[in-house]
Amino acid sequence: MKISKILSIIIVFLFAIFILEGFGDNFNLMDSLSHLLLTLVILGITILAWKKPSIGGWIFILLGLSYLINNFNTHYLSLLLFAGIPCLTGILFLIKK
Repeated sequence: MKISKILSIIIVFLFAIFILEGFGDNFNLMDSLSHLLLTLVILGITILAWKKPSIGGWIFILLGLSYLINNFNTHYLSLLLFAGIPCLTGILFLIKK
């Protein structure tokens, strides 16, 4: 399914946008590097999911569930964006298998 690949690219771009936060007054170089590292990890998961959809699908699901568990008291739209989309992407990769 192409929709799972498109969603995984959207997730990478979503995390890549947070690198731009480092140009604010309250952020320093280490904050930008930590966001860059997170983006590279998500990119690696995306590449893995494209090559091995069953493994990458489960990793996307675990990524979404870990955000859901760690940030359960946040706004529901934040949960939907940062937990729901990776879980949906993982499910679509598993269906593709």
